[in-house]
Amino acid sequence: MLENVFKAKEVGICGQGFYPHRNTGGTVLKIGPLTRLEDIDLTGSMLCSREVLKHMIPRRSGVIISIASEGDRGGDGRAGYPMRSPYCCAKMGIIGLTETLAVEVGEYNIRANCISPAAVKGERLINVVKGRAELRVSLLRSQ
Repeated sequence: MLENVFKAKEVGICGQGFYPHRNTGGTVLKIGPLTRLEDIDLTGSMLCSREVLKHMIPRRSGVIISIASEGDRGGDGRAGYPMRSPYCCAKMGIIGLTETLAVEVGEYNIRANCISPAAVKGERLINVVKGRAELRVSLLRSQ
């Protein structure tokens, strides 16, 4: 099926994204959420890239577009985000993957780019903001 897609298309978009609505990072890092996030976000992008490159390299043409995240402060996906360490690790890994692919497959006239969209108002964003506010309140109460 993927072969039929590549008869006419030269773009692969690697845009998996997952994050549970609960804060799972922070000072007590939990490996389970980190592993699941890496499997979906980072490994998913790697597998997607691998599969589209099988068709792009012989054609010596194509574009891979990966999707990272805006991050908290920097707007470039490289800034840390409190209580979101597993998510930040995965999304920063996508940026590193994309930069590496750009160097590795450039000789085949294949470009690799990464976009880092900002947050979109919705239930997930509301839950993140609410969770951060609850955390701050609990930290203030504990002082």
